[in-house]
Amino acid sequence: MHSGTHSSNTPIQGPGASTASTKKPTSLIERLMARLDKGGPVHSTQPDKGHCWVSSHRKVGNGYPQIRGPKADGTKAQQYTHRVMWEHLNGPIPSDMVVMHTCDNRACCNPDHLELGTQADNVRDMMKKGRARTGKRMSLSEIGHIKALKAIGTPVAQIAQQMGRGLNTIRKAVRQAVNLGDR
Repeated sequence: MHSGTHSSNTPIQGPGASTASTKKPTSLIERLMARLDKGGPVHSTQPDKGHCWVSSHRKVGNGYPQIRGPKADGTKAQQYTHRVMWEHLNGPIPSDMVVMHTCDNRACCNPDHLELGTQADNVRDMMKKGRARTGKRMSLSEIGHIKALKAIGTPVAQIAQQMGRGLNTIRKAVRQAVNLGDR
């Protein structure tokens, strides 16, 4: 057998031929690793843990990237990328546990940023870090106020601090204000 190209321009590899540049990642973990940016943001609270490894896989509505591949039972399914990384290195995740991001970056797959905990642990962590939703809906007058502040160039972070709201809440309100137009 020899190295060459099939009529469809698909490389054919013979004995001793290099596959480094033509071999596509095949295993689930190879496909995951091929689409990680290991130069993401540095861990926000523990810089000694290094950079986030940011997955560029498709994100679902909750912001977590997913990859399709075989599960432990052999079936193929969409799986969260951070869970795939955890299971690759540590084995199956117990059914009563979740994989938590210590860096709070949902797209991160750096094993040093992942830890197991219960859902209650995850909620406590969220509350402690101020990421919990308060449930308080924003009124149209508050959205109008935000719109006015943005119109004069007030930074979103300053608006959030002034109004006692989170950055994402203010960003969402800015989008709503744009969608509402001049109502």
